[in-house]
Amino acid sequence: KMETKSLCIAYILWLLFGAFGAHHFYLRRTSQCFLWWSTVGGLFFIGWIRDLFRLPEYVADFNEDPDYIEKLGIDMKRLERPKISISRIIGQVSFALFYTGLIEMAIPDGFPSYVHVILAPLASAFGVYLVGTVGRQTGSFMYSLLSAYFGEIVARLMEFEARRFWVAVFSTAVFNWYRQHRRHYEHRSFCRRLFMLMLGMALVWGLVCSYLYFNCEVTTEDGEKIKLRDAIMNVVNSPAWQEFWEAMGIVWQRLREQGFYESYKKVVELADFEGEQRASEVLGVSKDASDEEIKKAYKKLVLKYHPDKAKGEDTQDKFIQIQEAYERLMKVRSRKGRKSRETTDTFTDDNVRYE
Repeated sequence: KMETKSLCIAYILWLLFGAFGAHHFYLRRTSQCFLWWSTVGGLFFIGWIRDLFRLPEYVADFNEDPDYIEKLGIDMKRLERPKISISRIIGQVSFALFYTGLIEMAIPDGFPSYVHVILAPLASAFGVYLVGTVGRQTGSFMYSLLSAYFGEIVARLMEFEARRFWVAVFSTAVFNWYRQHRRHYEHRSFCRRLFMLMLGMALVWGLVCSYLYFNCEVTTEDGEKIKLRDAIMNVVNSPAWQEFWEAMGIVWQRLREQGFYESYKKVVELADFEGEQRASEVLGVSKDASDEEIKKAYKKLVLKYHPDKAKGEDTQDKFIQIQEAYERLMKVRSRKGRKSRETTDTFTDDNVRYE
C-alpha cells in the first residue's frame, strides 16, 4: 500500500517547527528542509510564510493525487522544460548569496585569497542547485558549479563591484537553461535522509563556529575592536566570573550534603522573595522578633523620621520606606499566622477522626 501524508499533520508541523523545516522533512523534501533549517524558516521566515499557501500542493504531490498528476503530466508533455518561476530564481540567487556570505565569513583572516576564489563559487553553486532541484524540477550540479567558477573569473577580470551577486545570477541562469522535469522521486529511507540532514547541519554549524572563533569581533566602550574569543577569555578569567563559579560550587556542595529540599528552602530564604528580610533590616529588628517588638521599633522610627520633626533631604523618603517596611512585615506575619493556624486545625481534625 502506497504511503500517504496528512495535510493536517503537515500544517501542525509547519506551525510548530516550520522554522526548522519539519513539515518538509515529513513530506520527504529533505533538501528543502535543510534550506529552511539553515536559513531560519527559508531566508528568515519568508519561505515559511509562503508554505502556508503551498502545503496543499506539496501534500498532493507526495500522495500523487490523480488530479494533480494529470495536470502535471499535461504540462510535462506540452513543455520540454519546466516553466520559469520568478520566485524560484529569486530564491536561487538569494540562497546562493547567503551560503557564499556564510563561507566567506567563516574563512579565517590571513588565509590566501585563492581559498576564497575556490570556496565562494562552490557555496554559490550549492545554493543554486539546492533551490533548483526542489520539487518537480531537477538539473545538473556540474553546470551550476562550472558556471559559478566561470562567473568568478569574469567578475574579477572585469572588476565588478557586486561580484558575488553576478556570480550567483550567472550560475542560476546556466542551471535553469539546462533544467529538466523530475518525473519520479527517489524515495530514500528515513535513516539516510536523517543522516544527510545531520551532515548538512554539522557543516553549517562548523562554519558558524569558525566565524565566531576566528573572525567575530566585539567593540569596547573605547571603540577598540577585539576578537570574541579574547573577550570571552577575559570574562572567564575575571574575578567576578571566578567568584560566581565558587558560589556555584558551594551551592552544589550544600545540595549534596543537605538534599534538594533543604537547599531549595535556603535559596528561597536568601532570595527574600516576600521582602521580609529587607523590611526587618529597615526597622532594625531581628527575623524572630515578636509583633510587639516590631510595633515598638516602628513607632520609635516614625517619631524620629516624621517630616514635621526631622529635617533633611532624605527624611520624607526614609519615612515612607519605614511605613512600607512595617506594612510588608505585618502582612507577611499575618499570612504566616493564618497558614500556621490552618495547619494546626487540620492536624487536630485528623486526630479527632482517628480517635
